[in-house]
Amino acid sequence: MLKNSAARYGSVTKALHWFSAVLVFCLLAIGLTMGDAPLADRIRLYNLHKSLGILVLALSLSRVVWHIFSKKPALVASLKPYEKKAAHVAHVLLYAALLGMPMSGWLMSSAHGRSVSFFGLFQLPDFVTQNPALAERLETVHETMAYALMAMIALHVVAAIKHHVIDKDNTLRRMLPFGGAKEEA
Repeated sequence: MLKNSAARYGSVTKALHWFSAVLVFCLLAIGLTMGDAPLADRIRLYNLHKSLGILVLALSLSRVVWHIFSKKPALVASLKPYEKKAAHVAHVLLYAALLGMPMSGWLMSSAHGRSVSFFGLFQLPDFVTQNPALAERLETVHETMAYALMAMIALHVVAAIKHHVIDKDNTLRRMLPFGGAKEEA
């Protein structure tokens, strides 16, 4: 099933979710280590980081558009009202970070006077002119968002495991790439 149903996520949503998750993990790992790499490696890692970031931006925009055409399934019925609110807030914050991180990185690169190339295939436009003061502010924003994103991801994973192990509901099962959610009583 490609599209989401009332109870389950479809294969397109799952693929976008897990591909984004792998890319974000790689981006965070590269971002945390690239500054300490030897210069030749550092340049290559920065370019890879930028390209992967633009890919995450494109995937995140695709996810937003996809959710317009394939509405998200309802939350599992057993969730308490505060859990539903927390899930909504967490997803809004995750999407904000998945869109904001690449945008702040792109703007930061432009402000540093270093255009962003997408895997060497084409160069993206600079949205701001070179401005060292703005570049420093955007660097702080980008770094702060990275640590906030790591915290949100940790919370997201812990919540999914809690629903699977303690609550024994379909919250995690219905987003797993293979296998489906069990029928709810």
